[in-house]
Amino acid sequence: MKNKLLYILGPILCTSMGEFILKHHINTTNAPLSLATFISIALILIGSILWLIAMSKYQLSFIYPFMSINFLIITVGSQILLHENVSLYRYLAVMLIIIGLIIISKSPNAQKEP
Repeated sequence: MKNKLLYILGPILCTSMGEFILKHHINTTNAPLSLATFISIALILIGSILWLIAMSKYQLSFIYPFMSINFLIITVGSQILLHENVSLYRYLAVMLIIIGLIIISKSPNAQKEP
């Protein structure tokens, strides 16, 4: 189970962190290119590479729905880190997504066949 979490959460966390850094930079400065821009692009690129590794290890139909964890991370993080207003309806929608993820995570044949 630890390997699944590493391969699934690694790309999601890298991508989300890159998006938050980029959005914060865009909100606070007019300079399109800076160290923050390059760091965020690097994190998103690392997330993409980790995602390719995850796809080589697990069935796409199993791992792809976990990308929707981004909805939870971005929704909560946007309110906490970026001070955006997030409605109750968005939180309810994210909870429905999480329920779906729990069901998917219990499905058989999660490991990619050799």
